[in-house]
Amino acid sequence: MIKVCKVDPRNGSSDFQTYISIVCGLGGIVGSITAIFLTEALTPYTTFSFYAFLNLGLLFFAYFLNEGQIEKQNVYRNIRKVVSHFKQPVVYRVVLFLFVARALVPTYGDIMYYFIINEVGFSKGFIAALTLAAYIALFIGSSFYNCFFKHINYPKLIFFGQIMM
Repeated sequence: MIKVCKVDPRNGSSDFQTYISIVCGLGGIVGSITAIFLTEALTPYTTFSFYAFLNLGLLFFAYFLNEGQIEKQNVYRNIRKVVSHFKQPVVYRVVLFLFVARALVPTYGDIMYYFIINEVGFSKGFIAALTLAAYIALFIGSSFYNCFFKHINYPKLIFFGQIMM
């Protein structure tokens, strides 16, 4: 996949990331629709067993992903390149910021799920439907970005996004 991105050095990685978001959105839509039916119709044990079986299918497909043989020498050379890039301030500062931003902001996924189901009284199917809406938004937003906004630089996009909020 990386080789394909290098064919177009100007827009290759941006297009690739957009297409990944679109595919993740489509996959999330299918998974959310499945979750709506499974969580409403089946017991938690059966639902988790079903998803475990699906993960075995994912393992099967991942086994057949073949991007060719990797030479040992190229792996070491690439690791050295990655390490040298992390020594640059523009890279390690961004990575450090993202790490600190994730580390300092607590996530309440399981706690909120419990609260919404048991205290507020929403159904598991409703929560799955909200997830479906989020994946539909991801799909639509990624498609809009790819069609209309990919040639606009990020600071302008962020600026106008903040104004629209």
